[in-house]
Amino acid sequence: MDEKQTTDMAVEEVKTVELSEEVKRARAEEEAKAEERLRKFREEEERQAAKEAAIAAKEAEKIKRIKEKQARDMEKHYERKAKLDAWKSARDAKRIARDLEDKRRDAEKREAARVYYTPAQLVNLLANRNPVLLSTVNNCTAQVRDDEQF
Repeated sequence: MDEKQTTDMAVEEVKTVELSEEVKRARAEEEAKAEERLRKFREEEERQAAKEAAIAAKEAEKIKRIKEKQARDMEKHYERKAKLDAWKSARDAKRIARDLEDKRRDAEKREAARVYYTPAQLVNLLANRNPVLLSTVNNCTAQVRDDEQF
């Protein structure tokens, strides 16, 4: 082998080494880029997951507040209902007491207005109002007198 061939082979070998180093560098750059893209993708996924978790936490807090408000509203509703029922019961009790008092007063008035008559007074009152009854009373009275004489 002559010197020229040896030099050509050496140059070719150097070129091959340089080429293989360039390929290695290119591969390393590509791997670094791919790792960077993967890291950015994972970071973005983590940020997105954190955002979703924050949104879910806000929604859970909102639902919790709504449920608490509903519970307070229902408690107020039942308190108002209990107050209204108590008021209605008191109103009904007052009305019943008032009605009983009115009935008692009416009974007292009727009792005070009641006049007690003897049977003879009643017969005379009735007879004075009804002429037919008056003649019947007179006949009965006459018959009683006749019976008493025997």
